[in-house]
Amino acid sequence: MKKAGSTNIQLHKIIFLIETLSSTELLSRTLMELWMNGYEAERIPIGQIMTQLSENDMVSDTLRGSSPQNDHTATIDASSQNSISVPRSTLSHDGALSPDTIILHHPDTQHLTQTLLIITDRGDLAEAALHHGFAVIGYLHEKNRDISFQGVRYLIEDISGLDARFCELAFCRAHDIPVTILETERCLIREITLEDITRLYEIYADPAITSYMEALYADEAEERSYIQTYIENVYSFYNYGMWVVIRKADGQLIGRAGIEPKEDTAELGYVIAHEYQNQGYATEVCRAILTYAADCLSLPEVCAHVHKENAASLRICEKLKFQPVPSPKDSDMLLFRLRLN
Repeated sequence: MKKAGSTNIQLHKIIFLIETLSSTELLSRTLMELWMNGYEAERIPIGQIMTQLSENDMVSDTLRGSSPQNDHTATIDASSQNSISVPRSTLSHDGALSPDTIILHHPDTQHLTQTLLIITDRGDLAEAALHHGFAVIGYLHEKNRDISFQGVRYLIEDISGLDARFCELAFCRAHDIPVTILETERCLIREITLEDITRLYEIYADPAITSYMEALYADEAEERSYIQTYIENVYSFYNYGMWVVIRKADGQLIGRAGIEPKEDTAELGYVIAHEYQNQGYATEVCRAILTYAADCLSLPEVCAHVHKENAASLRICEKLKFQPVPSPKDSDMLLFRLRLN
């Protein structure tokens, strides 16, 4: 997965605010993996929540603080104007934080929320971070099973399984950034956005495109509503679906391709704009998607439904080694399957 390049929001640093961790070695391995993928990452002891920006205006600081000195502040560096302070008066008797207890005193608050990912095993810290617009991953273990992580989209139970790819995904989901799924020699494949709809209507206006597939809604407002629901539900739940195909040479959206979740399997689908057909794009992107489905999604198999008169798609199924499945003789649709794992 590649970080979205069409937005100023970009993950730069991962901060671990973890109170309980069974193995420091596992966390160290996780930090090393993140560092090797170009991210700053560190574990910060709970209570040390003071942030400074480096000279190049990127977040390369450590978060540190002092123990409570008075009734007003629990963690604050009084000499710094770039701090996240926790007013002591808002702490409960057990030291829990409410959403309004973390106050960010930095002139570029938006920059911080748009570059940081926080991983924590404290429900109160997760809630506070979400309240201020930070991306958050919750860490579950045997000592916090009764804690609520309401609003946190992604939870993990094994720190050793955390990698850069998962962090990027959680960050993009938190900030509604379309995830770039993969890259081929000539194309980028990424999640659809509402801004893509106009171009899709241009592609689907060609009668040849809808000869063997369902058309878009006649009412663009209905299509926008459908796509918005698809983004919120299908991508978030399955982490895959139908994506858009972007030609790298000029940034042009030339079609759609991806894997649709089905009740007992997943189905490969694609459409390439008429002016880009017969140039190998469909085979190129579908082959890459199948590799992604096997290696990254661990799908056991993928199927394909093809109209019996759709010669181009039948040839692609043959190239990709799909195997035909017996279908009713009176059916216009042929079923193919490909075993992946």
